Order: sequence, then C-alpha cells, then structure tokens
Amino acid sequence: MSVISSIECQLFRVPLPEVMSDAMHGDHTHFELVTATVRLEDGTEGTGYTYTGGKGGHAIRALIVHDLVPMLLGECNDPAESAQVRPLKRKLQQVSSYSAPDAGAAGCRS
Repeated sequence: MSVISSIECQLFRVPLPEVMSDAMHGDHTHFELVTATVRLEDGTEGTGYTYTGGKGGHAIRALIVHDLVPMLLGECNDPAESAQVRPLKRKLQQVSSYSAPDAGAAGCRS
C-alpha cells in the first residue's frame, strides 16, 4: 500500500525570450509554472504541473497548498488499484467544482 507522505508545491516565474502582446491580455513578459511533487511513504515520487499566461499562478498554488494537500496527505494512492484511485479522483473533483467549476480536476483524468 502506498500512502501519500508529502506534497511540495512550487511556483516559478519564467521569463519569455521576447514580449508577446495581444489585444485582450496586453503584454506577456513571463509565464507562471506551478509544480506539485507527491511523495509516497515507500519513497516513490512524481511531479505534475500546470501553467498560466502570467497571472493566476499564486491562486493555483494556494488552492493546492491550502485545500488539496491537507485532503490528500495520508491517503492511499496505488495506480494499480483503481478502487483506491477513484475515491481520490472524486475528492479532487468535488474540491475543484467549487473553486473552478469549468476547469475540472487538473491531473485527474482517467
């Protein structure tokens, strides 16, 4: 049984080699990369990511750190056991449906 022991979330501001502009969003000087590294008690780890066009990365990181991490720590996560993964997927979808109803649960595709 693999139990989630820690989740580290980071936010990176990645500069673009040249400024990109569009009429709706204005100038883009960077994009934001949000990563989440999940570690299991057996030492296994994996990293997932998402990105923004330069705004919203702090909000995404806050959602992960304050809402998702406390919910997932100590949970069993064995991808070979779909019966264990389905409840985690449902939990993530429930949380994301309140915070970003049109986004779905990022990283929770089956």
